[in-house]
Amino acid sequence: MRISDIFHSLHDYFTEKRFVIFTLSLIFALFLVVLILSDGYTGGAESVRHFYFSHYAFQFPQFFFNSWAKPVFTLLSAPFALFGFKGIQLFNILVGIAASYFSYLVAKELKMKQPVLAIILCSFATIFAFSLFSGLTEILFALVAILTSYLLLKDRFVSASILVSFLPLIRMEGIFLIPIYAIFLVYRKQYWSILLMSTGIVAYSIVGY
Repeated sequence: MRISDIFHSLHDYFTEKRFVIFTLSLIFALFLVVLILSDGYTGGAESVRHFYFSHYAFQFPQFFFNSWAKPVFTLLSAPFALFGFKGIQLFNILVGIAASYFSYLVAKELKMKQPVLAIILCSFATIFAFSLFSGLTEILFALVAILTSYLLLKDRFVSASILVSFLPLIRMEGIFLIPIYAIFLVYRKQYWSILLMSTGIVAYSIVGY
């Protein structure tokens, strides 16, 4: 068999969908190897504090509502943190892979020429890759922001509005992103959806009370 035939066969096998799955799997495997072989972590003392809030949240339920620890992050990461600090690092890696995938979907919706590159650019952006091995909330924040953008591009305004309402409960900077999404909704004349951007705060306030 000629080399050209081999490349042709590979081209036929690796459809875009398969290539996306292969790329995500390879990146996940790489990050997983680093996680297993390394005893270190990034994020300094803030990572450790987030870990303790998540690790002990089931023993002290009030931790699920601690404003500094960020309630949504604590809720989602707590099951992973039960397995130790590597558990919360694994949580961030999985969330980061999901963020990379939705970056690809956003690029595809925007009809960019090489949307698969969004996976690589997102995964290996310096601050992003650095934060994957921490207990910080930035990665979850990125996922929710990217997923919100994708839902808006797909005209799923209600789902996007509800989702983005939880951003400030992941990182306080979410307060500054919500008006930007609201402007987009005004442009699309989705006025009712704007009201749903308070869902997260209201829900947590009621449950917390």
